[in-house]
Amino acid sequence: MTGASETALTVPEFGGLLGRVASTRAGHVSDPPLDGIRLALATDLFEAAGQARDRVEAGKTEEAVRAIDGSLWMSAWGRAVSAASAALIDRLEQQFHDAACISRMPTPLLKRWLPTEAERLAITAHLGKGTGRLEQVLESLDQAVAALLERPDTGGALLTQWNAALDLSARRLEAAWIDLEEAVVREQQRWAVEIDNVRRWRRPQWPMWVATLALVAAAVYLGLVFGGFMEPPAVLRPAAEFFWEHL
Repeated sequence: MTGASETALTVPEFGGLLGRVASTRAGHVSDPPLDGIRLALATDLFEAAGQARDRVEAGKTEEAVRAIDGSLWMSAWGRAVSAASAALIDRLEQQFHDAACISRMPTPLLKRWLPTEAERLAITAHLGKGTGRLEQVLESLDQAVAALLERPDTGGALLTQWNAALDLSARRLEAAWIDLEEAVVREQQRWAVEIDNVRRWRRPQWPMWVATLALVAAAVYLGLVFGGFMEPPAVLRPAAEFFWEHL
């Protein structure tokens, strides 16, 4: 991609394309808060677009186009999903521990309620459910990149196709992010039942009653033995005789 035609290629501003992802207003209210992760995702794309513009100005158009190809979008999205999943799991575990403090559930028992490794993976999968549709769009973006790089004329239909693929990628990313926010709410609602069960847990009473009855029975038995109503066993005879002698 050389010559005067390079000046026809411009990297679009991603702010308007990303919509909700790049909004500076507070986003969807969730627990845990996701605005920091959302803005980090937008920042990754903004920085890549800035680097692409610098390469266009330096006459490195091919590098500019490759700087914002599908792999860049997918890497940024993958980091966002991982960060959101980790934040949600940390929050769920904190809620479990808070509930256990209220019910005084022992730590070894609490560990049985915490998300398992398989459940952690499932949470991540639920939050990233929009990944498949995003990948399809990014494949189209990579196809547009490949077609654009094969021909030096960037001012025609191929450039339009590339810009359209970037626009569609941004809109699909926004949709995937909205799906992620909704998935966080659903996961919180699903785990709320388990957390409430931990909060409502009460220590079983039967061990205390068994121990109480055992102590009462032992006290009655010793009373009968030391009171002379029952023949003391060999192990208790010395104590019984001492007691009788000094009674």
